[in-house]
Amino acid sequence: MSLSTSLKSSSVSSGKGYGYSPVGLRNIGNTCFMASILQCIFATAPLTKYFLTEFNSETKLRSRPLSSAYKDLLESGRSSSSCVTPTDLKNQVSKVARQFTGYGQQDAQEFLRFLLDGMHNELNRISTKPKYKEINCEKESVDQQSETWQQYFHARDDSIITDLFEGQLCSSITCNKCNHKSYTFDSVGHSKPK
Repeated sequence: MSLSTSLKSSSVSSGKGYGYSPVGLRNIGNTCFMASILQCIFATAPLTKYFLTEFNSETKLRSRPLSSAYKDLLESGRSSSSCVTPTDLKNQVSKVARQFTGYGQQDAQEFLRFLLDGMHNELNRISTKPKYKEINCEKESVDQQSETWQQYFHARDDSIITDLFEGQLCSSITCNKCNHKSYTFDSVGHSKPK
């Protein structure tokens, strides 16, 4: 595996036939921030394919109220010829992130991150995360180091959300005297803001 981004080879890697189906979303107060994010997420064909074809058949490791509310809204929107109201989804996001309680304007990016993080937590394929361990792989090639860190991450966090919205950032530092290079790897993507 190289440092380039690759999509996990699974049945959701292609969303062919599950393209964007525009739907009107009724504002609940001043929730246009939510509607704009939902339209973007609805346009993510592999995610739509997952929710329409695989969500119900996957083994449930934990309760999934937020993901179920998203799936219900997605199905309603795809079958409706008029507007749909995302009340249940908004209520579920509000349980994950209290700042979304009420009907005021919020930050769209924060809504996206909390929505994805909440769905990831419900859909994580890992039932028991392994204990923390130090990884020392500096003697390996940068591609091997990248793969080691990717495996470490996926042993803890592995869901359709990470399949589609996670990536890896590699930073390097080079000593000016001896030219030794040191690399660090961070996962980037859906993680919610602190």
